[in-house]
Amino acid sequence: MNKIIKEVVAKIVEIDITVTATAQKKVEVVKEVATDLAVILGTQPTFELWEDTFSEIRGELIDNMLEQSARNWLSEVSTQLKKEFDLVKPAKATKASIAMSEERQKVEELSHTGIDELEEMMIGSDSKTQAVIVKAKQKKEKDEIKADKKANSSYKKELKDEIKLFIKEADTEKLLQVAQFIRTI
Repeated sequence: MNKIIKEVVAKIVEIDITVTATAQKKVEVVKEVATDLAVILGTQPTFELWEDTFSEIRGELIDNMLEQSARNWLSEVSTQLKKEFDLVKPAKATKASIAMSEERQKVEELSHTGIDELEEMMIGSDSKTQAVIVKAKQKKEKDEIKADKKANSSYKKELKDEIKLFIKEADTEKLLQVAQFIRTI
């Protein structure tokens, strides 16, 4: 058994056995235990790591106290992990979620490919690959539109700023003459 897990179990059992333990002491121990578990779980725990860690602790606690008491402790520790470290039990990966993740990754990779190359890839591809290519093509087009809008917006702002500066520094009489000239065109 992992050294940290042994320490966690010992802390919980010690406080639970002490009938006169105050609520404050329990809160402190829950915070300590959550901190210790955060070290084991890291910043992005996998479902398997979370399950293995909590199963091992649960098993050890149940050997030393009532099962419901052990579950209550682990529930409080889980709540503290979320509150203090923003750690929650990850969802179990399903075949569908894995497939969707792989498809998103392919779309992302292909979205950096040129439109012409994507169209060539479509020829002779199976329908599943074609669907991925179409999504990649749509993503690429969407990204290009966003980039164009951003560039256009930036250009408009620069032009607007230049016009304001020109007007601020310009002679009003000459501006009126230019305006009249533009109207005649």
